Amino acid sequence: MNKEIDDATTVKKNSIWCHLWSVFCGEKIPVWLSLILMVAGAATTYWLAPRINHSFEMQSVKRQFILSNLDSLNVNTQRLLKVVPKLLDGNDDKSRAEALEIITAMQFDSVRLNYTIPNRIDEILEYQKSLEKLNVNILRFPSDGYRSENVMNTLKSVSFQALQLYRGILAETGIAGAANQ
Repeated sequence: MNKEIDDATTVKKNSIWCHLWSVFCGEKIPVWLSLILMVAGAATTYWLAPRINHSFEMQSVKRQFILSNLDSLNVNTQRLLKVVPKLLDGNDDKSRAEALEIITAMQFDSVRLNYTIPNRIDEILEYQKSLEKLNVNILRFPSDGYRSENVMNTLKSVSFQALQLYRGILAETGIAGAANQ
């Protein structure tokens, strides 16, 4: 008796699979299946595609924002590397004011990066501390026994940390090839 039931169930299962196979792979598709597939396609187009597109757009905007911040960081670092030696040679107020202005801009750039890329917060905080130390050294130079070597050593530290930060963020945004050049 059980054998007969098992055979009947197997035949029924086989006939269901055969029927499904003929419906999906046959030359004629039932109208109900066409309608279901059409509604599913429309729903996917209406709901899923915009969400995927939105996700890609947000990634693109974030990447552009990060790259513009990194470009600003790069330009300001180069400017600082040119201005500080002028300050150390001439000790004029114009060079000091320009150096402090550049440091302020670099601190603001680092704050923006801090909120954009929270995974690099430790590196960014170390960079901000070095910028603050450079700021203090420039304000105290040449008084209080601060020599030009102190300022230059801090400037080297800031530029090295900027380079490390730049490379790390480029790698994180997926532009690792550019970070290795």
